[in-house]
Amino acid sequence: MAAAVVLAAIGAACGQVPAVTGGSSHPVTASATPTVAASPPPAIGPVSWSTVSSPDPAGSTGAWLGGLTCVTATNCWAAGYWNSTGSESDDQPLFEHDTGSGWSIVDSPAIPGSTSSRLQAMACAGAADCWAVGVYSDASGDQRGLIEHYTGGGWSIVASPTPISAVSAGFAGLTCASANDCWAVGSSTDASGTVHTLIEQGP
Repeated sequence: MAAAVVLAAIGAACGQVPAVTGGSSHPVTASATPTVAASPPPAIGPVSWSTVSSPDPAGSTGAWLGGLTCVTATNCWAAGYWNSTGSESDDQPLFEHDTGSGWSIVDSPAIPGSTSSRLQAMACAGAADCWAVGVYSDASGDQRGLIEHYTGGGWSIVASPTPISAVSAGFAGLTCASANDCWAVGSSTDASGTVHTLIEQGP
């Protein structure tokens, strides 16, 4: 017992709680959980953005814009897709143009035989040299890369290759360093279901 008392005394001197010995008990007072003050939310400046009116295609049940580029302060393009049934399988490409007096819808072609088309990115090398990329579904339902080009008189479809090993492909990003140096990026999927990066250069 004397040894136990000595060990208890040593433990107390070291800041430890004495062990319970024999049949006696020693009450232990739990320390209070420290209070941590919550950090204040980051300061947000005054709102400097405003909503600008943009049209939806007539008869649409849903419309989306995902790509945007401006050649000048009064020459901007936006691209996306819309449908009239509420089904993604019926999506159609959508272009909108602003020349300084508001946004308006511009005719956009769809690939013959395609069941759905989506435009997802845009870039312009000049006022009469703009590109848009996205994805469309062919008659069998497989997805393919979609590229459209504007030369001042309207938009037209430009062929794009699908990687040999891919069963589907599509574009999500686009940039142009010059009229003859544009890059489109996205992904392709092979027969095993593995998704791969996809980069194409043109024109």
